[in-house]
Amino acid sequence: MKFCGYHNHAGNSIFYAVEPFVTCSGCTFGHGIFDSLTKVSSHELCEAITDPALNAWFDDNGGNEIGDICNGGVTTLGGFVIQTEWSNRANACVSIPRGDHFFTTNLAERDNAIQNLGYVSEGLACFVSGNQTAGTLPLHRLFRPATGEHFYTTSDAERNNAIQNLGFQTEGEACFVNAGAGAGTAPFHRLLQPTTSQHFYTTSDAERNNAIANLGYQSEGEACFVFAADPSPSVAFYRLRNPNHNMHFYTTSLAERDNAILHLGYQGEGEACFVSPNAAAGAVPLHRLFKPATGDHFYTTSAAERDNAAQHLGYNIETEACFVFPAQSAGTVPLHRLFQPNTGEHFYTISNAERDNAVQHLGYQSEGETCFVFAADSSGKLPLYRAYKTI
Repeated sequence: MKFCGYHNHAGNSIFYAVEPFVTCSGCTFGHGIFDSLTKVSSHELCEAITDPALNAWFDDNGGNEIGDICNGGVTTLGGFVIQTEWSNRANACVSIPRGDHFFTTNLAERDNAIQNLGYVSEGLACFVSGNQTAGTLPLHRLFRPATGEHFYTTSDAERNNAIQNLGFQTEGEACFVNAGAGAGTAPFHRLLQPTTSQHFYTTSDAERNNAIANLGYQSEGEACFVFAADPSPSVAFYRLRNPNHNMHFYTTSLAERDNAILHLGYQGEGEACFVSPNAAAGAVPLHRLFKPATGDHFYTTSAAERDNAAQHLGYNIETEACFVFPAQSAGTVPLHRLFQPNTGEHFYTISNAERDNAVQHLGYQSEGETCFVFAADSSGKLPLYRAYKTI
């Protein structure tokens, strides 16, 4: 018996493919050995994903899997020969799955998309304006329920056509962007994948060029102009809480924040404040420590207090959380520090009302001011978060 390849499983955790005969005439399909190997590999990989235990996806016509239905179809992706696979949504053999890129300045909306709607974080796309100012345009956001994809445009005519003729619904303004190039701005490239009708947006020339050269996208020019880097001297100091042991955690890292929410049981509580990511003039490091016995994160600008906590109180020094100011200056507010003696938890807030409620009703004790921070982003620019899911 000859076969090009097959996939199978051992138990519920080991999945494998066997490809012993790619040199035979039925497998080479007129191509070379290496092209035959990548074609068969793509066939088995896709089937192993959709039908890993041989009991998930196959049709009613002979029990074909998604590769079997399209066995004769090949295309090129990233310079390699691959096989097309069956798509129920497209009702055809396709080479590239449909996907949706989703952009929002709303941190809670982003978190919900990742936690509940199947999206995966792709970090920060760029920085944009939260309000319309001279020289900016609204970036319209639309959604098509039939395909589950978003579309973004600054053109009122293009927005209206998408609503009237293409099945899209308006979701308002995503943000405000620059109509033309200016100091500190970068082009927001817009691309289209004609096979899937999927749009993609990026400030990265390398990412744009790769999408065109290897992923079948076509350039549609510049959607608008945005800030590729945060023009503000401050960054968000994200605040999270673990309801299992009521411990708070603070970080400037979006990736660390996501990991804490997705894998460590934390819930996002927005931005605690804004801090300096680097050693700006007059700023000092905010040391971060962690106590495994209680799950408490502790932050201090005092090297002596840091060392004592590490040497005598069971804390491990983790890193410098950020840079803050030891004295109040223009535009800064105090970051209050509180301690809950029953749980051993430290808590930090810039809100006087939140501090007073914690002291009066939640058993916390005030430990004064840790440092001084920015209450808001001074630049007026917002991060535009990017997420993606296959649809």
